[in-house]
Amino acid sequence: MNFYTEPARNLPVEGEFDVIVAGSGPAGASAAITAGRLGAKVLLIEWNNSVGGMSTSGLMSHWTGSVNSPIYTEILRRCAGYCEGEEHGKTVPWIDPEILKTVWLEMLRDAGVTVLLCTFVCGVIKEGGRVAGVITESKSGRKVFLSKITVDGTGDGDVAAFAGVGYSKGRETDGKMQPATLMFKVAGVDLDRAVLLGSFESKHWTEKGEL
Repeated sequence: MNFYTEPARNLPVEGEFDVIVAGSGPAGASAAITAGRLGAKVLLIEWNNSVGGMSTSGLMSHWTGSVNSPIYTEILRRCAGYCEGEEHGKTVPWIDPEILKTVWLEMLRDAGVTVLLCTFVCGVIKEGGRVAGVITESKSGRKVFLSKITVDGTGDGDVAAFAGVGYSKGRETDGKMQPATLMFKVAGVDLDRAVLLGSFESKHWTEKGEL
């Protein structure tokens, strides 16, 4: 196997923060919002062009589980304020990705969080056994951001892996993993004629699941 030796270079330290959160999915965004509300200087780094992770870019149809945290309740209430017509003001667990993107951004802005989109975390800065910052790559080049605390909110545990933390992949017997779920949306459907299976996607479920 051939290799190419990349020339060494000095990376600019673009900023120093109390908390850096990598990944803006529900876990990462919530961590950033909470830290910001507690007065920390926070940077949220996301590889995609919008925040929310699977809850928005993943085109998820609804929230699941039994968690009823203050942030979750706030998200539902804020989203309800954007709904139009008879849905306005109703707190339901279904997700409109575009509304939710706006709500996530509003909550991050209100918490004073700095958001960096279209940026990959591609390495870490370590001081002994502590992650003291991250290395990023984007259209703006390769940069360093330092932090007192680093939160790994990436779906694949990228920061932890870069830091050398041990990990396992797939189930213990053969390493296989659950297949990816393909989510999509269809417009222009005549709902009066369409045949819809009874499931959590149905209007009946949404009405029963209203909070």
